[in-house]
Amino acid sequence: MNRIACSTLLAVLTAVPASAQAGPKEDLAEATRLLDNVEEEKAVPLLLKAIERKDATPTQLAEMWALVAVAKFNLRDEAGAKVAFRRALDADSSVSISKLLPPKGWAVFEQARVERERDLAAIKAAGAKDKPKDQPGVAPAATAAAKAEPKPSGLSPRAVAGIGVGAAGVVAAAVGVGLWANAGSLHSQAVAEPAAAKARDLYQSGSTQNSAGVGLLVGGAVAAAVGVVLFLLPDSGSEPAPAPTTTSVTVGPAGLAISGTF
Repeated sequence: MNRIACSTLLAVLTAVPASAQAGPKEDLAEATRLLDNVEEEKAVPLLLKAIERKDATPTQLAEMWALVAVAKFNLRDEAGAKVAFRRALDADSSVSISKLLPPKGWAVFEQARVERERDLAAIKAAGAKDKPKDQPGVAPAATAAAKAEPKPSGLSPRAVAGIGVGAAGVVAAAVGVGLWANAGSLHSQAVAEPAAAKARDLYQSGSTQNSAGVGLLVGGAVAAAVGVVLFLLPDSGSEPAPAPTTTSVTVGPAGLAISGTF
């Protein structure tokens, strides 16, 4: 009876597929073997499944995306390869690119690296512009005295305009973040899409939304900064009564437009 039970247990254990017991290291080794044997169509789903498990370190995740990029490039899907390279750089900017990548593939990797650095620089610049700066030439004592002076109740038209422009900037920046995030989703879909034509369309749509998102984010940050300046500028009692203030914001796929009278 014990012999029968042991035989049954052994049969169950040997029936478990090897992929269920594999970890990131084993997946990387198997994907490398498949690429060595020119079996890119088998390597891509294996790597994407390993990535979805989310049990890899950042370095392993970057290496997986790099191998996906190599496979996509060998399958003549340069758009998918570029997206995979960007995912690899997002996981680990110092990722080591596989020696399996053909010489022409390095140009695609370089394009992905340059585009990623450009987008990161634009986002960083937008964050810097959004911070209000101290007014030059104003002494701390003068600033304290100005703060201590009583202000008339209610908001001036200039302050109202500042609120309107600032709010429009915040909305535009939020829309930009949404487009930027959706672009990343479309790029991931392009990588997983086996049909080259559909993958190219997904990548192009993602790139358009990525550019629009970054533009709206930068424009929104600038508009928010302008709104802060308008709101904080002191009013002069000798100025004539200003005309009614109006603001309007137009958000489109290509950018942000703010118009109005102040």
